[in-house]
Amino acid sequence: MVLKLDPKGYFLIKLENGLIHLAFCNYQDKKGWYKQHEIELKHFANNKEELLDWAVHHKLYSQEDHYEYLVRELTSAENCLKTNEEYVQK
Repeated sequence: MVLKLDPKGYFLIKLENGLIHLAFCNYQDKKGWYKQHEIELKHFANNKEELLDWAVHHKLYSQEDHYEYLVRELTSAENCLKTNEEYVQK
């Protein structure tokens, strides 16, 4: 499987204090330099629907497969939150 990066950026997901935290990071600054894990936007909720709506509203993806990835990961995070299991982003 070849990793195809979304040019808009990427997401970091974690569980903390009973909530799913979703952060959006961009690959490049305004001059085109690459940066690493610099969070531009973040939101948290206890359900995936609110986080997906937030990502759609802010147009944080440009590729459908990146949105599908986000759905899968937030579903996994939400399930871990409900079952009190550890969540690890894939």
